[in-house]
Amino acid sequence: MHLLRAIACLSLISAFLLAGCAVTRVDGAHPRVSSGSEAASVYFIRPWTERYMGFADNVIAVDADRAFLLKLGKGEYTLARLQPGPVFLAAHSDTSWGHSQLIKELTRERRFDLAPGGTYFIVFRPFDGEFRGVHFEMASVDRAEAQELGRHLRAAGAARSTPLED
Repeated sequence: MHLLRAIACLSLISAFLLAGCAVTRVDGAHPRVSSGSEAASVYFIRPWTERYMGFADNVIAVDADRAFLLKLGKGEYTLARLQPGPVFLAAHSDTSWGHSQLIKELTRERRFDLAPGGTYFIVFRPFDGEFRGVHFEMASVDRAEAQELGRHLRAAGAARSTPLED
């Protein structure tokens, strides 16, 4: 009996500790990631949703020019410094669809043009296609909207030292 209580307590403590960890991370080895002075600062923002969205609540994988760039968790944002120029971003997410609730991956792509030294705010908004599933649309927003969204989100990675509020 005491062993069961001890295991339950340890499980509960572990859950609380893990809840404080961000799941978002940027692949620093990506060829577009740059530390040069001309690099564009790109904030990737994933707001909370109004309701539970099933598999669509899982981590989103984001590719830049067809190579994995980052993972983005719900309710988090991060910062990546990328080489300027056109970049094709793709958001990969899981969803359940159809009457039998099958699981599939949906991908949405969009081109962004990054100027040297520019700062960009890209928001991932869920679009519920009902029986077709949920996918994420990427939209560029201004600093004021990004800061408003960021008030309720957790900064991850490089965004911790350069948060949206600054």
